[in-house]
Amino acid sequence: MAFLYQGYALGLGGSFTRPTRTVIPSQASAALSIGGGYGSDAVGSSIFALAGEPPISIGSARADVQGVGGEGGVHVTIATATVEDFNLQNRVTATRLVSQLTSIHMEGDDEPAIQIQGSLIDGLTINGVRLRLTYFTDTELPTRHATFVNKYGTDEEFRGLADRCFNWLQPAEEQPPMHEKLWPLYEWCWRCNGEHRPPQSNGRILVSMVKNIERAGGDGEIIIHGNVVTVPNFGRIFLGELIIEKGLRRLNMIRFNLGSPSEGDGTAGSSQTNGSTFP
Repeated sequence: MAFLYQGYALGLGGSFTRPTRTVIPSQASAALSIGGGYGSDAVGSSIFALAGEPPISIGSARADVQGVGGEGGVHVTIATATVEDFNLQNRVTATRLVSQLTSIHMEGDDEPAIQIQGSLIDGLTINGVRLRLTYFTDTELPTRHATFVNKYGTDEEFRGLADRCFNWLQPAEEQPPMHEKLWPLYEWCWRCNGEHRPPQSNGRILVSMVKNIERAGGDGEIIIHGNVVTVPNFGRIFLGELIIEKGLRRLNMIRFNLGSPSEGDGTAGSSQTNGSTFP
């Protein structure tokens, strides 16, 4: 039986519609052949200007993907994106981002077991506030289980475990004025029979590997809801965002959604894996 590998890694990419239409070309991007193997890409210092606004820059970025098959029908896929000295318009800075997913697919498994070990955000400052992050470990996260999506939908005990372990945006009971765009996305899952459930859509489950965010210094204005940090009159920063689908995981260490005065979306430090058997 053939195995179809799937993996990609991306250092930085995005697009803006304001102040002008601007694209950040994918920096350090690598994709894996469905036959496995190895791929990599790297870039040095890069600066992307936005008309009349502070730029976006990185010191360097690297992407690596590899897929190998071992004895006994075991297939391993590793996707890693590393970004050094990330700077988003002087509002969000990080000394280092690492997004790493390791997938282990055993013969006979319906889904791969996927690990996040090695992923991190170092030296994070948002709007002048230094932040200290703690992460779930692979032993804590139920995503390591090979049949996560199927079990989440059918096994009540397992679903309860996942709901307790994972972090996701937790809005207040009443709609905060600065979160009117976030509220419709999360309100329905926040009111599932009084239980707190992660957002789900089209078989995808949206959670985070970030367990807790604490202020470590600085007095800038930010609002923290789960893994999302909102900066008034700037935008939202999603940290350690983990998207779970059957047989696949996507991990964005930083995803930004800006609204004013710049408007645009992008990611820094992203990886995705895995594949499946065929037919």
